[in-house]
Order: sequence, then structure tokens, then C-alpha cells
Amino acid sequence: MKTIKKLSLVFALALIFTSCDAIKELADIKLKNQKISKDVEITVNAPQLSNGAGIIAAATPFTKTSTVKISESEELEEYLSKIKEITLNKITCKVHGVQSGDVQSLKLTVSPLNIVKTINPVVIDQEIEVPFTDSEFKTVAKQLLDLNELEFKLEGVVNKTPITFYILVTVDADFVVNPLD
Repeated sequence: MKTIKKLSLVFALALIFTSCDAIKELADIKLKNQKISKDVEITVNAPQLSNGAGIIAAATPFTKTSTVKISESEELEEYLSKIKEITLNKITCKVHGVQSGDVQSLKLTVSPLNIVKTINPVVIDQEIEVPFTDSEFKTVAKQLLDLNELEFKLEGVVNKTPITFYILVTVDADFVVNPLD
């Protein structure tokens, strides 16, 4: 009889702990298609270089680093320490505000992961999806989950200086958060 009582007690305790986890899991909130963006100003003032024969070269490089932060999203800010999972849907770039000249090439690097993606062709005022693989998305999502931010290095070439324009980097992701954590 004592054995049955002990087993009943163990069973009851196991049921209580299991149900607490199940109840806690029911509190998970799925926030789909959350967009976190950063508009980066690019200014290239360097004079164009000559090609040695006294002819002005048509290409001047630029580099700029920027960070997309989860804390800058009003919807996600309150859950910053309660994010359980992130699934990236896409990362896009939009080159805009170009008054004269063209952006001839654009490359995006996710730092410090060193995942480099070339965006080709660069179309002004059009959202361009950066071509990540599923494996790269998982790696980038883990980095975003661990640090609550992603650092990007934007590199490219313009055909005319001086020039100022913007590159809007947008991360579109699904988040699972639990306010009880």
C-alpha cells in the first residue's frame, strides 16, 4: 500500500511539473513578418581617380558599416529578453535617394559571420532580396537571437562623385516570444 501511495505521489508531482511546462508553452506568442530596418546614408566625396592616362576612371568604391537592432522595433522591444526563436524570411536592400550617377555594384557582408552576398543588378528605388541560403539564414538568425542585433558592412562602387544616397536594409523575420520567461 505504501508503494502505491509513493508511486501516486511521484506520478502527481510529474504531472504537475509537466503541466507547468505545457502551460508555459501555451503562453508562446508568434510574431510573424516583423520588419526591422536601418536606413544608411552613403556619402562618397573622394575625387574620381585617373587611370594613368589622364582619363577619369568611372568607378569609385565606398564602404559603410551599420547595425540593425531588435530594440529599435516598437513591437519587439518589450520582448527583448524573452525571445525564444527567430526564423528569417528575407533580408532586403533598397538603394534610394540617388540624385545623379549610379550605384554600379553592391555587396552586403553580415559581420562577424563573414557571410558575403553580392546584390546584382542594383536597381535604384526597388527593394532587392539578398540571396541567402537556408543554412545561412539559420546562422544569421542564431546571431540575431544571441546578440539582438546584426551588423552589416555595405560595399560597392559608384560611377560619379560627389554623391550621397541611402541604402535601406530590412530584416523580415518571425519571432517566438514567451512573456512568462
